[in-house]
Amino acid sequence: MWNRIGLCAGCAFLAVLTGCSSLPERVGKLEEENAQIRQELAAMRSGDTVKLNELFEIYWDGNYNRISPVLMNRYLGQIVLPDNPSAKDIDAYLMKLYNLRRYNFDSNMNDQVTAKVSQVGAENLAKLIPYLEFNPFSQAFIGLGGGEQKEMLKRALLQKQNNSQIANLFVSVAEASDGEFILEMLPQVPALIDAVPKLRLEEKALPILKQRLADSTINRFNYDQRWLEVALNAMKPDERQAFVDSYWSKFQRSRSRQGNDWELRERAAQLAPFGCVPAFQYMVDAALRQDTNNYLQRAMALTPCLALDEFAAWYKANRDKLAFDRQDGIYKPAK
Repeated sequence: MWNRIGLCAGCAFLAVLTGCSSLPERVGKLEEENAQIRQELAAMRSGDTVKLNELFEIYWDGNYNRISPVLMNRYLGQIVLPDNPSAKDIDAYLMKLYNLRRYNFDSNMNDQVTAKVSQVGAENLAKLIPYLEFNPFSQAFIGLGGGEQKEMLKRALLQKQNNSQIANLFVSVAEASDGEFILEMLPQVPALIDAVPKLRLEEKALPILKQRLADSTINRFNYDQRWLEVALNAMKPDERQAFVDSYWSKFQRSRSRQGNDWELRERAAQLAPFGCVPAFQYMVDAALRQDTNNYLQRAMALTPCLALDEFAAWYKANRDKLAFDRQDGIYKPAK
């Protein structure tokens, strides 16, 4: 009886130790842990482990805040795709390579990781989609022909909406039949903007562009300058004039509070050729104040002046009475 009690107590202790309920599960768990320990011991004997002092004193590259390429190469050499791999083998292989995104490494290592990813072959392109924000995966995806497969790129866009490289690839192969998909995805994938003029979608896209641009005066988003360029070129003159005046007023108020003078100057230079007088004034005032020759040259091109000295005097005399001549495309004193 006491033996039975001792056995039950031992089993209970084993259950607590392993987190398993049945005896076969507990035995299996312990065998798995023992196998892992044996594997770690074998790695230590083979020299595949690194001591702490080696890691920090030898293999840590403090100049670039990264692990030494020598150690990275040692680890990369251990990530091997087995012969005739199963789907599970491929998933595990890709996950190990994807985990390297945590580390900062140079372009040579990036190329090596790309080559490793590419070993899964074109037949496994779809398996790369979840990892495309990591550059070696997107490069391997392209190298394996993914950039030419429109339906697969659509799937990638739906899953990885912030991947501009995939968006640009899709734009390169997009056709008229993709118009509705592009308009639907445009708010979520701003990088698709180049598909709008390519497929002549400006009229249908204009309400989307105007709404997002109005919001962007407060909430920035990537590609907003390209969006603005496409929208302005698509508008009719009267519509454009009303839009740029409203847009600049909100944009200037928002960026002035943030103290972002460079962004204001850039946006003013973009709006000035479309007849936005306040934007033209801001552009020139900032350029004169900071002696920025580039902006002065760009501004002078929008006036009758031919030399910078002439332009400075002309602007000082006419600053507060300027109007934009749409026919000639230049600023002149209002009559």
